[in-house]
Amino acid sequence: MVEVVALLLLSAGVIAALAAGIVVQHRCILALEADRGDDLDRPGPTTEVIAIEIRNHADLAAERTGLARPIHRVAPRLIRSLVHNETLKLLRLELAEQGVDADVRLRRLPVRVAVRQTAVDADRSEEAPRC
Repeated sequence: MVEVVALLLLSAGVIAALAAGIVVQHRCILALEADRGDDLDRPGPTTEVIAIEIRNHADLAAERTGLARPIHRVAPRLIRSLVHNETLKLLRLELAEQGVDADVRLRRLPVRVAVRQTAVDADRSEEAPRC
């Protein structure tokens, strides 16, 4: 009987923790969707941000070391993270050398938000000339 009660309490705790995690993730997604910036008609100040999406993580890492491709097959997130961190360092250094005061940082978006934002950006790029 004690085992059953303990198991029920443990299960309830796990369910409560999962529900709390889902609520937090839902709030984050709502905040990101509200901050997408594709509603440019709303009143108030806006800001423009330059976004860079690296698509060839394995190729870039392979230029530095021959072990990158085999590691990428097993741990693609590790290679992606290493390439992003190295890119951030290079961007900060190059921009500082050019006298640009920039806040260079990595911002992670949920995949569904990132995909939708890419579609919005593609629609915009057809309207405006590329520089």
